[in-house]
Amino acid sequence: DRNVYTQGTADFIVAMTEAVIQGFTTNGGVFAGLPASKIAVGLPAATGAAGGGFTDSATVGAALRYLLGKGARPGQYTLVQSGGYPTLRGMMTWSVNWDATVQNRNRYAYANNWQTLFSPQQQQRPAKTVLVLPGTGEQLPANSVRLEWQPSTPSVTHYHLDLRTRRGETVLNDTSLTETTLLLADIAPASEFLWRVRAKNGSGWGDWSDERTFFSVPLPQSVRLIAPDSNAQLRTNTVLLQWAKNRSPGISEYRVVMMDESGVKRADTLVRDTILVLTIPPATGFRWRVQARNISGWGGWSAEWLFRSVPYPERTVAVLPANNDTLQTDTVTFVWQRSQPGVEFYRFELRTGDTVVALDSTVADTLITMRGLERGREYRWRVQARNISGWGGWSDKRNITIRKAITLDVSVGSAEDSLVVFPNPTDGMIHLRGLRSSALSFYDMLGVCVLRLPPVSTESISVDMSPLPSGVYLLQSGGIRRMVVKR
Repeated sequence: DRNVYTQGTADFIVAMTEAVIQGFTTNGGVFAGLPASKIAVGLPAATGAAGGGFTDSATVGAALRYLLGKGARPGQYTLVQSGGYPTLRGMMTWSVNWDATVQNRNRYAYANNWQTLFSPQQQQRPAKTVLVLPGTGEQLPANSVRLEWQPSTPSVTHYHLDLRTRRGETVLNDTSLTETTLLLADIAPASEFLWRVRAKNGSGWGDWSDERTFFSVPLPQSVRLIAPDSNAQLRTNTVLLQWAKNRSPGISEYRVVMMDESGVKRADTLVRDTILVLTIPPATGFRWRVQARNISGWGGWSAEWLFRSVPYPERTVAVLPANNDTLQTDTVTFVWQRSQPGVEFYRFELRTGDTVVALDSTVADTLITMRGLERGREYRWRVQARNISGWGGWSDKRNITIRKAITLDVSVGSAEDSLVVFPNPTDGMIHLRGLRSSALSFYDMLGVCVLRLPPVSTESISVDMSPLPSGVYLLQSGGIRRMVVKR
């Protein structure tokens, strides 16, 4: 530029360097110049290293940044090539030992300046990766998972995913991932997982992310039974099995197993609801339990509960007439105890020899009156009860004999006395005729006096038996006795 620049200045460094790059002409000839990549700027490292030309580090830095196209013009000289010379090779000094002398305050000022200007910048390792999904401790709704993390910086090329179970089993250890999401299907059920991610760039691996945990779908919890209660006695032979809805995730069905007391499996059924209605055999004990299933498999069994279907009726107990009793009348009321449980009907059988005199399976009460029995004949009778499960056992057989001669008539008196009781059987009120002057006493079949009336002076009287329970009673007046049936 036809100007003169003095050593020790930024203009001197800039002008001399560009002259060597661009070339110049002198009286001695033409210098064609050299590529910038083959040029290094030579300067003394300290004042004692040369007779002159030392330039302070700040001025050197300003000049070189301008030459490299990284800084503003530091003086008067303007580069011919706009943008400078980014490929400029570097700096040199003739005696680098001078760079650490007292004159330079015992530090490598020249070398440090070079490193700042020309040494490749060391890229930072990637920042610590930040996980996004799933959240810490999250319970997954299915046995697949979408792992997601934030992109790391700077210039990440790969990610390293470390996924393992709580027991330490490696599920995935992949250093080749380039995306920030990964979908994994069919992960182990009922398991806890730990995972972390780190990023890599040209400087190496960054720090691991914080470690997170998540859970695949657990096996269902044990089912809680509701009805029938354990050890329940049913009133019908249809049972409604019920259990609580399982709160574990994704329940798809329940398995119900029921066995009878002999070990025979009566049901092994899959249901989606929480109830199951079954018709069951009578007079049998059963045990049952339930388990639930979801995407991870079958959970544990419930407790095992017991119940019984309706038993057959108890064996009926005959009351009156007594076994081997001899009766005075051809009209006989047969009485028996009420059987349990849930009796609907009684079957009454009366025989004489091998002949069936009466067989009635529709008796709803605990007594039946048979009229016109043949005098002088022996009869045999028994009773059995029926409920929803069927017929119970027969009562013991009882024998009775009807006398040929009438010596006692329950309802109209006899030749020996004039005491008449009517109506008999009765629903409450009875009327007595032909009384003698004596007290009246009523006894139950255990011999307990349940009603007593003082002697009366009249020959007839009415007695209200409605307060007394249904049954057979013995009326005694003096030496006279009558059997009275209260319905």
